Amino acid sequence: MNNLWAILYQTALGVSMTALFSESRFSKKRTYTTIGVLIALLLLMDAFLYQRLGMDRFMQIYPLLNHLPALMMAAYIGENRGWRLVFQLLSSVLFCVLIQHTGALAYLWSGCQIWVTLLVYGITTAVVIWFFTKYLRPLYLQVMHHLRRGWFPICLILATYYMILFYLFPGYVGESAIGTVIKPAISFLMTGVYTIIVILFSNTQRELEEEHSAALLAAQVSALRNRMEAVQAIEETVRIERHD
Repeated sequence: MNNLWAILYQTALGVSMTALFSESRFSKKRTYTTIGVLIALLLLMDAFLYQRLGMDRFMQIYPLLNHLPALMMAAYIGENRGWRLVFQLLSSVLFCVLIQHTGALAYLWSGCQIWVTLLVYGITTAVVIWFFTKYLRPLYLQVMHHLRRGWFPICLILATYYMILFYLFPGYVGESAIGTVIKPAISFLMTGVYTIIVILFSNTQRELEEEHSAALLAAQVSALRNRMEAVQAIEETVRIERHD
């Protein structure tokens, strides 16, 4: 049952982050209602299939049943398409898995103490939400329209992690050596790679700000030059009139 609640939590968090990565085309009320309806339907479906199929069989079809609807929801709500949309989904998966792995490791290291797991889940979720809302989402919204190239290799890296996580290395934290050691290690390594991606976004944002500042300065200089020329023309006209 604890595994089921963790899965449902990851589903709700992942769908929300994927959909809210980009600006919505609709009102806040319609956006949140749409996201809420999808989350409710997915939670009911996940709970039902988990009870009927068992955890192992359910996790084999979990990505298709949950990630594809989340991707379609993000496409419906926002205006992003192509690899930028894939980036949104894969980023949300990385954050959710990072929370899950951190909480599961804390559960094992604490001697299977539930309160420790809940505490770590709460702390890591708060950090992820803070990073997402205060830094990553605003940064992404600023650079996504200007960064025309480079989305495919970024998505390829994240997709490789996705395939390793769900298909290449089966197992869960606490179930096997692969699930307990290798998969969390890959997740933490991927977090470092994602940090490099965020730095790339930051550099792009800085270049955009510098270009905007340069363009603004050029416009101000041009306006000042035009004003000086106009003043000189008026002075020349006044001088001629005085001479006449």
